[in-house]
Amino acid sequence: MLIFGTSLFAQDVFNGIWQGKLAISGQGLRIVFHISQDENGSFKATMDSPDQGARGIAVDEVIINEPELELKLTSIGGAFKGTLKEDGQTIDGTWTQSGYSFPLCLSINGSPENAPQKKKIKAVVPYSEKELSILNEPQGNTIAGTLTFPKDKKRHPALILISGSGAQDRDETILGHKPFLVLADYLTRKGFAVFRYDDRGVNGSSGKLATSTLEDLSTDVLTIVQYLKKLDMIDTGKIGLLGHSEGGLVASLSAAEDKNITFVVLMASPGIVGSEVICDQVGALSKLAGLSPELVQKNITEQRKILDIVKQEKNDTIAAKKLEEVVPPAKHAQIKILLSAKYRSLISFDPASVLINVDCPVLALNGSKDIQVEAKKNLDAIAAVLQKGGNTDFQTKEIAGVNHLFQTAQTGAVSEYGTIKETLKPAVLEIINEWLKQKTGI
Repeated sequence: MLIFGTSLFAQDVFNGIWQGKLAISGQGLRIVFHISQDENGSFKATMDSPDQGARGIAVDEVIINEPELELKLTSIGGAFKGTLKEDGQTIDGTWTQSGYSFPLCLSINGSPENAPQKKKIKAVVPYSEKELSILNEPQGNTIAGTLTFPKDKKRHPALILISGSGAQDRDETILGHKPFLVLADYLTRKGFAVFRYDDRGVNGSSGKLATSTLEDLSTDVLTIVQYLKKLDMIDTGKIGLLGHSEGGLVASLSAAEDKNITFVVLMASPGIVGSEVICDQVGALSKLAGLSPELVQKNITEQRKILDIVKQEKNDTIAAKKLEEVVPPAKHAQIKILLSAKYRSLISFDPASVLINVDCPVLALNGSKDIQVEAKKNLDAIAAVLQKGGNTDFQTKEIAGVNHLFQTAQTGAVSEYGTIKETLKPAVLEIINEWLKQKTGI
């Protein structure tokens, strides 16, 4: 969604390439924003982080109220807000991400450093690709995605990839990495049909993600399952789901609803209620920042107070007033997000309520360095509820040394994601493939 001012000043001045440096741990991290207008006058933007090897990160909202500029990037949980100086050449502002804020001054720049133009070359792959557009009739939205499948004339087990939180494209692109593209390519080469799709409101998919609950997103998955059953290259008795992070919750919801789903892979999926996952994230991030145990606990307590208001007060107007009393003024703009249907759904959702009804084979994987979904606590919770529900065909595994994206990591910090060359640890791909082969018999 693009929001822009109507003045000619905003339209003329903010166009261009803006570059600055974030001071993180004593090092300068370059940030580059490409801001432009389309023929209708609407603004759009992308972000590069050259030092992390990340380019073309989508900016979801461009908000201009002269002389102020605000850019929001939901895929990485980041935002920039600044004020254009009178010289029209610099924007003084602040970059926020994962609860932390850093000063960032942007300067107009004709071309960012180390950003060579590259021709896009379509790779030749040993399998077939088919672009699909699927209508979710009950909810009226269209799901756009790519189906990859072996070139032979056989029917193949199918896997639907479900992305994590934020507006994700079909490759789950983040900081220069495309984990779902890597997964689809690897598993298709191993004999599986794989469907990956754009989230609601992203690229070819319609609908509004911000107003969609987890239950709404599950209807997209169930619609895809029914569509795949009609295709000649799909083994209709072997259709499964792979969900990453929040996508694991959607996968669990879907498998509990549709007993024709024959297997589920959960990657870094929460096993405890959403509000507690977020509090654990705050604690992990605070520890990683080197805060004292007292400050770590203080941050967790403050976060829990905010989440309790969102969970308990159903009236948005009253909830907003209560939140203004506990949320720092600098973060009041985030209150609207806290009260969105999507966020309310996420923090109130208890995976146990649906996992207890999942009776197909389940593989749950988490990384030991995951600071977004703590491995042991969530894996133990998943195992306990599956066992309680009578599911005897499940496996949980904590993978040493990998982060939330299943990259080999040093600290697990979000800021590290883009600096790692590896998109997915090869051993993780092998674990998934071997398990799928056992469950599907290929």
